Amino acid sequence: GIPMVMQGMLSTLKGKLRGGAPVRSRSVTVYLGESQIAAPLGRIQNDFPDIDLGSYPFSRDGRYGTTLVMRGTDAADLDAMLDDVKAMIVAAGGDPLDISAA
Repeated sequence: GIPMVMQGMLSTLKGKLRGGAPVRSRSVTVYLGESQIAAPLGRIQNDFPDIDLGSYPFSRDGRYGTTLVMRGTDAADLDAMLDDVKAMIVAAGGDPLDISAA
């Protein structure tokens, strides 16, 4: 079999290799500061370890916001994570805007 050390290394790559499955994405923009949503975003990221969650802050028309981008290969997990992120935004007093899926 595979040496134990290799098994451990391979398990950490699980979800990143997956036979070249296409990487899909979901994104949502919100006019809240990153600091206002950092803690709940961390919890959501922990719930979806196979999805990369990126936060891209911006300033537009004197308002601060951030675009949250989720990337992974499992469309169902991405949709579930997007639902959690949208609910978190509403709970934090924001509006989920420019929602997109690719």
